[in-house]
Amino acid sequence: MSNVANDCLSQINENNIHSEAYSMETPRVDQALHDLENEFSEIFYDQKLLEEALYKSQNRFKQRNEIYYRTV
Repeated sequence: MSNVANDCLSQINENNIHSEAYSMETPRVDQALHDLENEFSEIFYDQKLLEEALYKSQNRFKQRNEIYYRTV
């Protein structure tokens, strides 16, 4: 089984294994993350840094899609 898994791994497109490449809505995942966020104190994570990371990841995703559609 291990050999089959290793052989298949090389056939997976890189975009399929990066979560930022997933473009569909994920309301249940978003809700689970929100619920988990409520379990931590506000000083546990830097909200400003989180917002900046989300903003930048959305821009990277948008740019990647624009490049893809221009070249394909």
